[in-house]
Amino acid sequence: MPAISRNLKENIKDTLIFGGLLILGIGACIFLFHRLYLADVSTSWPVVQGRILENRMKCTTSDSKTHCKRIIRYEYHLERIRYHNDRVRWLGWDDEVTGREVEVHYNPENPQQSVLQTGIIFSAILQLVLGCFLAITFGIVMPIICLRSIWVSKDWRKK
Repeated sequence: MPAISRNLKENIKDTLIFGGLLILGIGACIFLFHRLYLADVSTSWPVVQGRILENRMKCTTSDSKTHCKRIIRYEYHLERIRYHNDRVRWLGWDDEVTGREVEVHYNPENPQQSVLQTGIIFSAILQLVLGCFLAITFGIVMPIICLRSIWVSKDWRKK
């Protein structure tokens, strides 16, 4: 049996890497579709009054770049139980949240799940399409290219 060439080993390694990326990509697509589903069903969730506890920008600087993230925490009460959350929207970029009193949409089956903004927005669909496109491109197309180069390799056909 001939020794496997270095080129063939590299192709197999690349195929395994891209196969792993495919699995991660499929997982990301499932995650995004689930978030899209929650964004859609949240439009029919009951509404309760809530109160903003914190609404501020948190900025960090690293490598001379500043990254800012909005921090929003709120609370709401259901049947004498106090709930806290920081989720503004299930998927997509958040709109500005203003005021101290807010409407909180909560999941009647799991009251700990709540959002301030419901529905599907364009940025959510964009995230889903881009994520699934990358998963397909790197997870399916690239391994096919690598496998093709294995099959046409001279070392593969040697006996």
